[in-house]
Amino acid sequence: MLDYKKHCFINAVKFSAACLLMLLLVSSAISQENYDRDRPDWKTFKTPEAAGFSSSRLLDAKVYWDSLRPRVAATMVIYKGKALIAWGDITRPYMCHSIRKSYLSALYGIHVNEGHIDLQKTMADLGIDDVPPLTEAEKQAKVIHLLKARSGIYHEAAYESPGMKASRPPRGSHPPDTFWYYNNWDFNALGTIFEQETDTKIFEEYKARIADPIGMQDFKLEHCYYHYEWEYSIHPAYPFQMSARDRARFGQLFLQEGRWDDLQIIPKKWIKESTKAYSDASGGSDDLKGFGYGYMWWTIAKYIPLFQEALGLKDMGASYFASGYLGHLIIVIPQQELVFVQVVDTFSGFSVSNEESFMLLDMILAAREFDIFDLAAVKTWFSPQTVSNGEVINLSARIRNISRKKSLPALVDFYLSKNNKFNKKDIYLGNAQLPGIKYRRKKVVKLSSQIPDSIPPGEYYLIACVDRDDVNADPYPHNNITVSPIKVIVH
Repeated sequence: MLDYKKHCFINAVKFSAACLLMLLLVSSAISQENYDRDRPDWKTFKTPEAAGFSSSRLLDAKVYWDSLRPRVAATMVIYKGKALIAWGDITRPYMCHSIRKSYLSALYGIHVNEGHIDLQKTMADLGIDDVPPLTEAEKQAKVIHLLKARSGIYHEAAYESPGMKASRPPRGSHPPDTFWYYNNWDFNALGTIFEQETDTKIFEEYKARIADPIGMQDFKLEHCYYHYEWEYSIHPAYPFQMSARDRARFGQLFLQEGRWDDLQIIPKKWIKESTKAYSDASGGSDDLKGFGYGYMWWTIAKYIPLFQEALGLKDMGASYFASGYLGHLIIVIPQQELVFVQVVDTFSGFSVSNEESFMLLDMILAAREFDIFDLAAVKTWFSPQTVSNGEVINLSARIRNISRKKSLPALVDFYLSKNNKFNKKDIYLGNAQLPGIKYRRKKVVKLSSQIPDSIPPGEYYLIACVDRDDVNADPYPHNNITVSPIKVIVH
């Protein structure tokens, strides 16, 4: 497996600073834990292979995901409109933190289209102020500038993280629309403006215009509230709590360009505008070049230097995501028709790093069979069971191709081992030629080998190792080795 800490994610600390906030191996693709509740639910794939994914590689991802528990509470992947992964409790609402901003951006799209909000109006036009008051220059910032986090208003704000407070520019240091700064004053004031201009309440409007029409199952108004910090600002934050499966619906709504069934819930034009980069969010890092910021959405360009040594991320294509404090994510990947949702148990004070989050996503994307080869050694056997030094033993191994390509010819090596784990010190018996195998087909290779005279008497495991030279460039070779459960007895 690729060493991400050495290669792909060597700049993870800079990534965090720049972005700020920024199945089990079974026949089913879905972990059914806490997932059969409150039907109807997401449609699912019968097997990962039916979706074009490798069960064994998703097992690798699941093993890594398990190592993140209990910090990560739930993860979902929606692929081509169906649930591919549902790990953890996907029904429990957790804090969304800054993902709230992307929810509000979606509501803005609806009401801008209906003519209720004019993005070109200034704070002066709208009568928006604060305590202490805005300057006359700050009042010239427009709604569109706030959506882009380019207002130039660096007033203290509610719900700021320590990093926000520490890096906030001095007031008056940048005129409107000349500088990007991830600014909670902008985001909170946008909530005030929304309610003032639409004569609605954020949470009630979200429920009526988005949550109910797309079938959110766990969303409740009592899970939302206004967060005031009067000592800093009169404009409150508007925290949401939401389950993983409801967050997945929101991401899927954007993937479907704002359409759900026969309803155009969010204008297609707004989906495109709001998820387009208007600012560079790389923090000056060459490795992060290509990260940007739209209308309260983070954006990812097609080419990100940091991702080029990763197996799956390098080919994900232009994408965008909603990011919440300490590791919450909704990532929309249009080129792959995929939505990735990560929920962190921040109720318990846990966090998941950007490095860990994108490593998990990379492993999932790399499980797509059409991108990689995967030869699996599924069984090995031999005869006779009892042999003496110098005698011939007949060896067989069954190999399966679980990628979507015909594999290249390779070798299958056979070994005798005192334990059931492959080791370079194991006794080599020879190899057999494996021809190319079509997708999901199996081949049996056979070899007759003489037991070396130097082998001490005893019991040995027979091990078959397919494609040890990595002719097929299999990035997850753990399933390339199989061990016979019956032992070879050497007299």
